[in-house]
Amino acid sequence: MRPQRTRLPQLGADTREALARLLPAQASLANPIDTTAGVDADTFGACLEVLLAADEVDAVLVAGVPTALADPVTAVAPIARAR
Repeated sequence: MRPQRTRLPQLGADTREALARLLPAQASLANPIDTTAGVDADTFGACLEVLLAADEVDAVLVAGVPTALADPVTAVAPIARAR
């Protein structure tokens, strides 16, 4: 069996601009995206919505760690249930 590799798409200009409006300057807008630990659950959820709406994105894998500011699961769970 050959190992499979996941290709991460380059995000389009519109997607990167939408994310830039939501995220702090130090966030990574290249794939994989790093929102930084400084975003709240609402911002994390808004970023997820941007990615799910992007034509160049087929799937989103979310990895988040709760911080003093937010628990990403509180943002992701309702979005996942709605889909």
